[in-house]
Amino acid sequence: MLEANRGFKHAEFDLEFKDGDIHIGEFITAKKGNGFGHTKFNETAGTFEVTAWEADPSIWPHKKMFGVYKQYRGEQQVFNFLEIAFAEKPITELKDGLGEFYLVGFNC
Repeated sequence: MLEANRGFKHAEFDLEFKDGDIHIGEFITAKKGNGFGHTKFNETAGTFEVTAWEADPSIWPHKKMFGVYKQYRGEQQVFNFLEIAFAEKPITELKDGLGEFYLVGFNC
């Protein structure tokens, strides 16, 4: 995923949600940092909360984060596109994360 908010870093972020946890890796020209936290989703609202965040502060400097996500399916169901926004306080819309940490990306 790529950061798309104002003042973004020229970096790639790999996200994985697995077994109730989130893992974020940051890559610039080589692997730079990792982040890990426990995730609680509200799938109906498309929101989540991450607690016990541990990482290089350049990824996220707080112990907790809140987020909103939206997934889009590609035309032929080959690619999935994802927008995800993180904030220090609870948010309910993607635009609420534009001033903090906003990522766009895809997988196939």
